[in-house]
Amino acid sequence: MRLAWTRAGLTHAALGAALCFSLGAVAQEDAPAIVLADPDENAAPEPDTAAVKGESVEFTWQAMPGAARYRVQVGRSLLFSPALVDVQVEAPRLLQDLAALPRSHCYWRVSVLRSDGTEGPFSSARVLSLRPEASARSNVTRADADDGTPAPVMLPAQGDKVTFGGAARSARVAFRWAGIQRKARVEIAEDQEFKRVVKRTVFRKKDTKVELGPGEYCWRMSHPVGLPHWSGPQCFSVVMDTEPPALTIAAPGPQLFTPHVTVTIQGATEPGTRMTINRARIRLQERGEFKMLMPLSRGRNTFKLTARDPHGNQSERQVVVILVPPNVYGRVFGRMRRLKQSIQEVEGLHAEVDAQNQHLQKLMMKGTAASEELATELLAVEHDTRELTVVRKQLEDEVTAAARSLESAATEVARVK
Repeated sequence: MRLAWTRAGLTHAALGAALCFSLGAVAQEDAPAIVLADPDENAAPEPDTAAVKGESVEFTWQAMPGAARYRVQVGRSLLFSPALVDVQVEAPRLLQDLAALPRSHCYWRVSVLRSDGTEGPFSSARVLSLRPEASARSNVTRADADDGTPAPVMLPAQGDKVTFGGAARSARVAFRWAGIQRKARVEIAEDQEFKRVVKRTVFRKKDTKVELGPGEYCWRMSHPVGLPHWSGPQCFSVVMDTEPPALTIAAPGPQLFTPHVTVTIQGATEPGTRMTINRARIRLQERGEFKMLMPLSRGRNTFKLTARDPHGNQSERQVVVILVPPNVYGRVFGRMRRLKQSIQEVEGLHAEVDAQNQHLQKLMMKGTAASEELATELLAVEHDTRELTVVRKQLEDEVTAAARSLESAATEVARVK
């Protein structure tokens, strides 16, 4: 698996850009000074600047709480073994004679010496490049890249992300370094304290690949012989990419009938993707767009479009184009147009029938409401009829009683006479 390092990763891997200057001139800072908001007493001081003052170089760094003294080391390599300068100072600065330093480049770092006699961890190393003024314009130092950016010190660097995918279950991570000899003792762990070491070995070349699964890792290096004198840890992540690249087809559609002998297939995918049509590679534009004129044979033509990213994930689409002779195309598509018109007419009739059905449903709803009102009125009439029947019977009973009273009265009158 090929791994590509971005410029941002290389710049970060340099652990601070190289300080380039002519003898007797002021060195330029590799990066702005980093100031910690709430410094930890167990943290390492952050190197700041290195400037030439006459025949000396002044190293400065961030002052740390709880520091009784500071220990400064300058070496030819990241291992600082042996150290060219190893001194203790009280203030967060050191004025070092320029004659004690190499004329090419060197590395420097700082640690805290506490009042109880204990020593804190070393800071990350900074690169200091020296080159004569005569070669400043024509030659590039070992610490500088062709475009003037600093060369990497350790790769993978702090914060780098190594991505892999496809059928692989792990990534072949390439470890590279500069400024020390070819061989190096290396430890790779899952934590910054190196309590969970996953690999401890000696790399015999400066480009060694190691299989690592997804996760967070830190690595450090030391001289291959003797007691280890470890460099600062560089932590990176290994990420598995399983998402296929996006692939859209703008034209033609999934199936096309045409009398033309060619067809234009166009769409877009992700930049950096390998794009093929029927296994023939096509070139992508800057934003991932593609446009290809493809020949057609008579009958059915199937085009399989495949987009494959650098990690082996791929997306596939299929386009079918049917080449029809012009005379057949005219007859067939004339019939199709007439059939389409007939279908449109039928659809119009369906729409009219649907409108009429909706009107009838409204009338039925109105009729249902009227029927309910009529039924209510009939119930009221029946109720009134029953009440009238009761009243009539009462009246008849009263009339019958009155008649009987009159008859009795008449009989009584006749007897009296």
